[in-house]
Amino acid sequence: MFRRLSIKAKLIIINLIVIIPVTVLGIINIRLDFDKSIEYVMNTKLDLAQAISSSLMNYIGEVWIKGQDISTYIVSNPDLPPDDINQYLKKLMDHQDVIQTITWLNPKGVVLNSSRDDLLQVSLCHREYIKKIIQGEDTCISNIIVSLSTGDPILPVSVGIRNEDELVGIMLLVINIQKLGEKFDKYCFQQGDIFQFIDGNGKILYHSSIPDIYLTGYQLSKNDPIRNSLKGKTIKIKELKNKDMQRMCISYPIEKIGWAVTISSRYDMALNQEYSNMIYWIIALMAVVGSSITAAFFLNGYIRKPMLKLRSAAKIVASGDYTVRTGIDGKDEIAVTAKVFDTMVGVLKDKISDLKLRETQLEQSNKALIEAKAEADKANFAKSKFLSNMSHEIRTPVNGIIGFVDIMLRTEISEIQKSYLTHMKLASNMLLIIINDILDYSKIQSGKLTLDESPFRLSELIEETVALVYHKAYEKGVTLSKTIREDIPPVLVGDPIRLKQIIANILSNSVKFTDQGYIHIDVTACTTKHQIQSDFVEQAEVIKDSNSMDSYKKAYSLEDSKIILHFRITDTGCGISKENQDIIFKPFTQDRSNQSKNHGGTGLGLTICYELVKIMDGEIGVISEVGKGSTFYFTVTVEPYIQIQDRNEKPFDVNKDKETRSTINHHKLRVLLVEDNEINIMVAKEHLNFDHIICDVAEDGSIALQYMENEVYDIIFMDCQMPVMDGFQTTREIRRREKENKRKSTPIIALTANIFSEEVDKCKAAGMDDYISKPFTREDILKVFHKYLNE
Repeated sequence: MFRRLSIKAKLIIINLIVIIPVTVLGIINIRLDFDKSIEYVMNTKLDLAQAISSSLMNYIGEVWIKGQDISTYIVSNPDLPPDDINQYLKKLMDHQDVIQTITWLNPKGVVLNSSRDDLLQVSLCHREYIKKIIQGEDTCISNIIVSLSTGDPILPVSVGIRNEDELVGIMLLVINIQKLGEKFDKYCFQQGDIFQFIDGNGKILYHSSIPDIYLTGYQLSKNDPIRNSLKGKTIKIKELKNKDMQRMCISYPIEKIGWAVTISSRYDMALNQEYSNMIYWIIALMAVVGSSITAAFFLNGYIRKPMLKLRSAAKIVASGDYTVRTGIDGKDEIAVTAKVFDTMVGVLKDKISDLKLRETQLEQSNKALIEAKAEADKANFAKSKFLSNMSHEIRTPVNGIIGFVDIMLRTEISEIQKSYLTHMKLASNMLLIIINDILDYSKIQSGKLTLDESPFRLSELIEETVALVYHKAYEKGVTLSKTIREDIPPVLVGDPIRLKQIIANILSNSVKFTDQGYIHIDVTACTTKHQIQSDFVEQAEVIKDSNSMDSYKKAYSLEDSKIILHFRITDTGCGISKENQDIIFKPFTQDRSNQSKNHGGTGLGLTICYELVKIMDGEIGVISEVGKGSTFYFTVTVEPYIQIQDRNEKPFDVNKDKETRSTINHHKLRVLLVEDNEINIMVAKEHLNFDHIICDVAEDGSIALQYMENEVYDIIFMDCQMPVMDGFQTTREIRRREKENKRKSTPIIALTANIFSEEVDKCKAAGMDDYISKPFTREDILKVFHKYLNE
């Protein structure tokens, strides 16, 4: 039946369905507003009660101050006749509307002066409020009493006057409660309000409508809820029946004197305005309901129908059909909105088509990228694995070659044999440099190259680096020289191995391309990086006290005591053309001139230098001219060693090898060498050939474990790759047994031909203390002894 009704009838029914609950909710809301109004009135009365309480305490305080002032006047004028003081007190009374009597008593409680003549020479020491002052209290507010002279309720307030803790007099001021109550009547502005003071016993002290109520002895009943305010609680009573009238009441405690102030109001007077407001609200609600019904008839044709069309079109678009249009004509706001909607649907159709095409292309691109990344990861893993294996396979025989060469050089041989062996060692070291260049470049490319900072002497580092190329320079007749400025601290902290690698690479190139003349190394300290591109760097002031950290900071003006070292390596070689200066630091590239082609090389040396300098927070470059030589310059950031000493680290010992030899030669040491390669065993045993070292050799890990069951070793040198049981498994088993038997941990040093960081981490994870990379020298063995046997 509802379907047969007209749209207008349907809209009326719908409006009624909506209006009825709205009306009910409106009435409920009116009731809630009425309750809020009651609460507002209650809070207003509460604020009034709080104001009266605060004013009462302020007034009592003023009375106390007045007593202090009068007492001070009397004490400071001891020569005044008593009659004059009495007249003074009487004059003060003429200006007081609440204080009934002012009396001055001696320390024993006898009245000396008073505004009342009948109190003179009367002793009040038996009164409680006087007795407390004599016993030591400064102020006492008494309970309400009835005045014998006037019959009115009064409040005595006594004040003790003391001079250096000695009581010199007592001031007594008597407050008339009736007049005090009248003083606060002015706060009750609304007609019908009743204001009361109630004491701590529930007795009404003052009633604004019944002035003599105190004399009637009227007292609150024990069940009266107002009594709770005497216990420090604020009481709100919304409905208090008083004879034939409904009242609301607020009772607020005056805690300092144990009283309470109450204010009660008549409902009809307090909420008269609220009743009127409620009627206005009802009329307004009915007007709104009527207006909504009337408006429904007119809005049906103008808004509802086109909105239904717009909604229908929106649903179709939401389903994915972008061909629909609203079909609404006109110039009003709804018609304009409909046209904008149609335009938006057309644009949306084009955008979605383009988006789908882009999504398809993006999916294809992502798929290709994922496949390419997988291939790259696979290739990178294969490359790392290949380089790791190649490192191990090449370094193992090179270790034997270099090891036997070092051993033979320590034997008695002819000069020609010594020369051959020296050249053989140089050739082996050159092969090792090429291998290291390839491995270093691989680590740089994979981001796995890290710095190992330690203290070093710059002068010794440069001496050692120059020694690497000295033979070749000597054969060519090229002079090698160096200059290290005095303002550089003798001991620095950085990565000496990588710094040595940079200098060695550049020096090797200089010797390679210089056939006559000289090669000079110059080292200075710079304060800013932009200075490095100048051939004439302004030198820092020479610091004579090289151990003074304050001097370093002042001279270099660098944060955290950092020092920037500037190296310049100048040669008189063939030089580098301008176009080639831009490519020499790129990987696998060399100077394209014929002179460069005659010398060969991997083309990685300067690339590695470039990357190492960058990691060490520096810059590198070259200044050169064909036929006139080259100057390679670079900077690195280091720290003076004095700062490390401040961190309580161990001091740098330049004589550590001598101490280690002395330790080895004066203590019987047992060493276990775990190695499967016969050549490496021979080399290692020769390096361990000291008078007081007993060296046992195990060909694999299982044999090493058997040795350790019967012998205790001072140190173990462990090869990583062995048959039966490799070095990692063996180390883990040794650590397990040590922990199980609660034995001291034996230092285990890895002997590995694989110097990749993954291999080093693997050694440490297995429980090894340190590692030596192959090929190793006798000096490497001595360093290990110094580190682990001298402590």
